[in-house]
Order: sequence, then C-alpha cells, then structure tokens
Amino acid sequence: MNDENKKEEIEIYTEVVKENIDYWDLGEWLCTDGRDGYAEADNIIGFIVDEICSPLPYGTIKGQSFPRSVI
Repeated sequence: MNDENKKEEIEIYTEVVKENIDYWDLGEWLCTDGRDGYAEADNIIGFIVDEICSPLPYGTIKGQSFPRSVI
C-alpha cells in the first residue's frame, strides 16, 4: 500500500471512529474538569485508528497481546 492510500485509509477510519464514539459528546465530556477534552478525544481516536490500520497480526494493550481481529 502506498503512502497516499494509507493516508486515505486513516482518514476514512478516523471519520468512522468519530461517528461511532460520538466524538463531540466525548470531547465535551472530557472538558468538564478544565482539560482540553477534544485534544484528549483526538488522542483516543488516534490510538484506535492506529490499531485498526496496523499491518501487524497482533497488537499489545496494557502488556497483553491480542490478535488484530479482536482489537
């Protein structure tokens, strides 16, 4: 996969994840204690998209390996 296709794939999955986790509600909820909730929401979404788009067969979460299909 070339860089342009990878970038497009990441953009598509980012939008799908934002829709599925109610990005605006999450960002607003994370702002309740004075933090930049939308920056934190972007970090969460980035982590999810990285895991979805990774070519590796396994991913590690909190020190435990999981098959990509589970993540």
